[in-house]
Amino acid sequence: MFRAVRRTLATASGLAGLLRHGLLKSSFIPSQDVRQWRDLTRLRKKYVHSVGDYRKRTHKLFESANIKIDSVVSDLFGVTGRNLMHLLVTDRDRLTLSDINPVFVGSSGVKKRNCSDPFRASLRITTGSF
Repeated sequence: MFRAVRRTLATASGLAGLLRHGLLKSSFIPSQDVRQWRDLTRLRKKYVHSVGDYRKRTHKLFESANIKIDSVVSDLFGVTGRNLMHLLVTDRDRLTLSDINPVFVGSSGVKKRNCSDPFRASLRITTGSF
């Protein structure tokens, strides 16, 4: 064991001598700007990943509540999807088709006619009314 420590010290002192005389190239240390950009990139990646996790949890929450909202909207976090989620979380005793119709925005108006059946069925199962 003493021999290994002695070799390590000899190697370290040998490397220090080589570095002192300029025979070794020092390791790369990026500038402050590059380090800040790398930190910001890592932070952004972490945030994007956590947003994806929250979206998956929201989809799973609707699936566990037996609300098949994916059959109604293609993007749950688009304007129409957010409007539908807001409509579902408001305190109402009954939801009618006249409550659901203004929720649809843009090209999802075509789906408005097709959505009433699955949306009604899922609401009937979860709330017991509609």
